[in-house]
Amino acid sequence: MLSNLSRGDFEKILNRANSYTENYNIAKSQVERSYYIRAIRLLAQDVAKTKNPYYICDFMEYVDLADNPEIMPILQNAMEATGDIVHIYEFSYLAGDLKREAVDYNRLQQLIIESKNPKLICYSAEYVPQFSRYELGYALSECGNYKWCKYWTENESLRGVGSGRWVYTASYIYKRINFRKEMQKDIIFYPEVCKVTMNNGVGISQDTITDIESYALTSNNPYLINETAENILLRYEDENVRREKVIDFELAEVATGDILHIYEYGASVPMADPVLIENAAIASNMPKYMYYVACYVPNANVEKMREAIYTTGNNRYIEKIDEHIKELEDQNQV
Repeated sequence: MLSNLSRGDFEKILNRANSYTENYNIAKSQVERSYYIRAIRLLAQDVAKTKNPYYICDFMEYVDLADNPEIMPILQNAMEATGDIVHIYEFSYLAGDLKREAVDYNRLQQLIIESKNPKLICYSAEYVPQFSRYELGYALSECGNYKWCKYWTENESLRGVGSGRWVYTASYIYKRINFRKEMQKDIIFYPEVCKVTMNNGVGISQDTITDIESYALTSNNPYLINETAENILLRYEDENVRREKVIDFELAEVATGDILHIYEYGASVPMADPVLIENAAIASNMPKYMYYVACYVPNANVEKMREAIYTTGNNRYIEKIDEHIKELEDQNQV
């Protein structure tokens, strides 16, 4: 069954798709080119049927002819159908970075906005230039999240052209909350995914933070684990207690085996142990996430990640990690 497609078999599909792409590029007639487009479309349909967000995203990333109005909607629809907003964001980010033109960016942006996840709203405004910073700024102001309003107002790139008056709305919310500390519990400690969980009949009281912690910790839901750790654990003023809880949640995150969410945990949750994140990325054998860890996880061992990326033989991420290290070296010389 395609839903159980192994990574090795998926790599064979990628190789076939790229072989078709090479033949397409040297084809002399429209008939030949149409044939190769149809062949890649059939492979994209097979990938979509796996319902595996990693395969869907990789096909979009590594197959240039996926950027075709006959093919891209198949991949985008499949990604949206996963319902995993973090994977949907990554799909958006990579599509934007690769300047894919056949993507419906408006629809992806709307999903990010509807998630009411202020972190992803900010990241989308910062890293997906095809999205509307004005609309995302408004969405952030509607979320009213203290932490991410602060992030927006202090981020130089987010205060630039296109942010519109919602930058000032976010700034106002941040300042208002900053002066009224009693409001912070409602706004910081209950991210949208926790509110949804509490309202979906799992027997959790909105007044009992301990219950949502316990539920998230045993849920095997990587998104809920991450959001709970990043937001709710901030309530612990004792740093030692908070660190212990962060590690408990990190172990639960790693146990899910979902490397994108594991990486996101390391990048987003203060006091996360970078070694656990590094080892999970290496165990995944997926150079993209090794690269993400090297770039975005605080205190990650960049050389360790470079060695692991080189072991995969993936030229795209070997080049990217070398560029990243050169940038770090240049910064240290300034």
